[in-house]
Amino acid sequence: ALAIEAFQKVVDLDPTGHHGIEAEKSLEKLKAGALGKKGFTGSWKVVAVLGVLTVGSLLVVGQQPGSGLFGLIFWGGILALYFWRKFK
Repeated sequence: ALAIEAFQKVVDLDPTGHHGIEAEKSLEKLKAGALGKKGFTGSWKVVAVLGVLTVGSLLVVGQQPGSGLFGLIFWGGILALYFWRKFK
């Protein structure tokens, strides 16, 4: 209850600032019982597009090894970076 009050006070004092926005997110997680638990906060559409590009590059490796391998490393790396940044 004290944490909810503290987060709400931050939201009331700075509703559109960085601290207020982050406090609002934490307040929602706290009320849902998910505060401190990690979860994917990104877009599954982005994951799907990057996944298709990565798999497409994998298929190209058999025909054009140089560009296929480059694409596989490039798109796979971006996909991994996206997951790493959006898994909070």
